[in-house]
Amino acid sequence: MEKKPILIACYSPKGGTGKTTISTQLATSARILGKNVCFYDLDPQLSATEYFNSIGEKFRPQQIESDFNVPPKEGTNFVFLDCEPSSLRFVPPKDFLIIAPTLASRLDLHAYRHILELEKNGYKVIRVINQYSMVRNDDADTLKALNPCCVISQNSAIKTAMNNKNTICNSNHPNGKRAEYQLRYLIERIIEGYAEELTNNDITRIGLLGKKWLWTTKKIIHQAGLKK
Repeated sequence: MEKKPILIACYSPKGGTGKTTISTQLATSARILGKNVCFYDLDPQLSATEYFNSIGEKFRPQQIESDFNVPPKEGTNFVFLDCEPSSLRFVPPKDFLIIAPTLASRLDLHAYRHILELEKNGYKVIRVINQYSMVRNDDADTLKALNPCCVISQNSAIKTAMNNKNTICNSNHPNGKRAEYQLRYLIERIIEGYAEELTNNDITRIGLLGKKWLWTTKKIIHQAGLKK
C-alpha cells in the first residue's frame, strides 16, 4: 500500500512574515533530499511559481499547481500549500500540518493570535520565528512565548540565493549553510509532526553542526517510509 504524502500548509494571517520564502525553500530542500514534491501556489501573486520557473529543474517541485482542486500525482511524498497572505477567509484543511511563521514584532504577534486559536481548535501547527536575532530582547521574549517552535535566524543568505535564481542548498553565501541546516531541521520536525523546545544554544548548534541534523533527517525519512 502506497504511503500517503506528508501535507504541509505555510500559512500566516499577516503578510511580510516570510511565508512564501520558507515554503519554497522547504520544497526545494525536500527535492534535494530526493523526494517527490507537489506545490500548490495559492498566492494570487504567484511569486512561488515565478521563482520555481527561474531555478534549475532538479530543484523544482515535480508538480506545481495554482488550483487546489487538482490532486497530487501518484507517488508524491510531500505536498506544500502556500496559502494566500493576510487572509482569514481560507484556512488549510485539518489534515495539513500548518507551518506558521511570524516576526518578533508587536503587530505580528497580535496577528499571530489567530494561529494560537487554530491550535486550540485542534489544528496541528509548527510555530516558526522568522528573522530571529539572539541579541534583540523582543526576539528572546518571543522565543519564550512561542516555545516549542522552530527558528529561521536573521540572515540575508536566503534572499540573496532567491534573487540570484538559486536555492539556499546551492548558495555560495557565507551564511548559506546555517540557513540550509535550519530549514532541514524544520523538515525533520515536519516529518515528526511537532516542534521541540529550543534555547539559543540549540539554535546555534543546529546552524553550526548541520551534519548531525542532516544525518538525523535522513534517518527519520527512512523510518517514515519515504525513502525511494
